[in-house]
Amino acid sequence: MNLHHVRRGWAAPLLAVTKEKGSLLILAASAMYGYTLTLAKVALIASGPWFMASAYPLLLSAAFVAVLAARRQLGWDWVRRPWPALGVGLCMAAMLVCHYWSLVQAPAAYMIAVKRLSIIMAVLYGGVFLKEARLAQHLMASGLMVAGAVVILLLG
Repeated sequence: MNLHHVRRGWAAPLLAVTKEKGSLLILAASAMYGYTLTLAKVALIASGPWFMASAYPLLLSAAFVAVLAARRQLGWDWVRRPWPALGVGLCMAAMLVCHYWSLVQAPAAYMIAVKRLSIIMAVLYGGVFLKEARLAQHLMASGLMVAGAVVILLLG
């Protein structure tokens, strides 16, 4: 994540994780996702992929709306142009159905390993369309994640 700090010393990229808010947030999100994935698998077995694909995002959205409303950061700009928001919503709905359906079909660790292969596309989109810095570094890091997914797939 912070390989560009290596010129300050070999431990600088690791220490940067504790000092940069973005790195800490990524690690926190990863820890929460790892925990909630297990809970989601249990709920999925008890209910089914269609229920989880609809109930989980509704609950999550309600929680986010409550937090944003409490912080007075709830925006309604999207109402003026609803079609892009609708398009994103439909893509997310399709992703969630595929996500939960695949969890029914395969062990959670295998499914997530394969799903993480999409990181290459996300990094490329960020570099090409959003002009994010250090594209080569991010591609190498995401390639390492893909290599880990391949190892899990082959040796799992």
